[in-house]
Amino acid sequence: MYKGYNFYDPSLTEALTNLQIAQNQFNNASTPDMVDVAIYELSAAEMHLKAVLKKVRNGE
Repeated sequence: MYKGYNFYDPSLTEALTNLQIAQNQFNNASTPDMVDVAIYELSAAEMHLKAVLKKVRNGE
């Protein structure tokens, strides 16, 4: 079922770390401008993770 999947992929680890950082920045944003920045970074981190997951699933 999982044959060929690389569960330890450095790019996956990096994407997950970046998502966690973005979530922390959002949780700690204290001004409206910082909330806007945090939302932008969180959205980018989520899209990056989706792209990395697609790459890992396809065995690239």
